[in-house]
Amino acid sequence: MSEPSFFDGAMYVSYAMQVALIITVFTALNILGFAQLWLIISISVGLSLVLIPITFRLSRSIYINLFVKYDPENRSEY
Repeated sequence: MSEPSFFDGAMYVSYAMQVALIITVFTALNILGFAQLWLIISISVGLSLVLIPITFRLSRSIYINLFVKYDPENRSEY
């Protein structure tokens, strides 16, 4: 069973991923020439909200891989 602090750390990774996603989409849309700032912001935030379940699951995988090494030959049964 994972410790409660594992989910806190995964939330920080998820936050960083969401910020990176918003900045990337905002910059890409700005470079592509969307004129209205409100449209760029709403698309960036909307995409971020749609991808929350995916980024949170991915952030848990990233966070656990920082601390646990997978060794298929040394599996322990619970």
